[in-house]
Amino acid sequence: MEVPQNKTPPQPKHPAKVVKTILLPAGHAVLYSKYVRTLAGLISDFMNDQITGRFSLGWQLQYLSREGKWDVKNLVKWQKVEPVSEPIGGIFRAMKTLREVDDEHTPRVFTEKWGTVIKDIVDISHDNPVYDPRNFGSGIKYHKLPTVSKVPPTDTDVANFIKLIDEIREDQKVRAATESGWSDEYVLNVADMMFKQRSKSSLREGPVASITVISWIASLSAILGKKNDSFVG
Repeated sequence: MEVPQNKTPPQPKHPAKVVKTILLPAGHAVLYSKYVRTLAGLISDFMNDQITGRFSLGWQLQYLSREGKWDVKNLVKWQKVEPVSEPIGGIFRAMKTLREVDDEHTPRVFTEKWGTVIKDIVDISHDNPVYDPRNFGSGIKYHKLPTVSKVPPTDTDVANFIKLIDEIREDQKVRAATESGWSDEYVLNVADMMFKQRSKSSLREGPVASITVISWIASLSAILGKKNDSFVG
């Protein structure tokens, strides 16, 4: 349900009755955890499109936020960080987290500026983002891989990260993309180990696309830049 800027979406007392059927690849099996986010997203889209636009996360972030509840934890520090770094190791980029309420570094504007370069974003933060990922549009795919900030990733975390990046790169071969990205406010402690482990995997096959890291740690790009030798040979 498209809502004009600065307008409150209508909330009808008796919305029109709509039935929408979507087939998920689950057969007669139980809906396992990997399908939960997909199902939740489909339900959210249906409620937003068929009941009221007030269910839109983007609208809520812009017009219902109070006392910075949906904002980054250190706005001044966030504002001093460059939005996107230069490529790191020919595979990754560093990028600070986006803000739905920002005029520049927000999903819609980001897609306009980087949509021809960055085709995937992997969010490894534990909390919900302070932006609506659906506002990236169809040109950029958003992936959620929750981890705990400031805690070294487990072997399972690293394995899941490697698996996801491999899947993204295979998908990008089909989509003919040039770069992909992933995001986290506290990416530094997690990324170092994951980068090293990832370099031992199929990165040796040669890059299909670069991968962007969203972070508001000012020194991230410089620090990870020293790890470039992890990506070669």
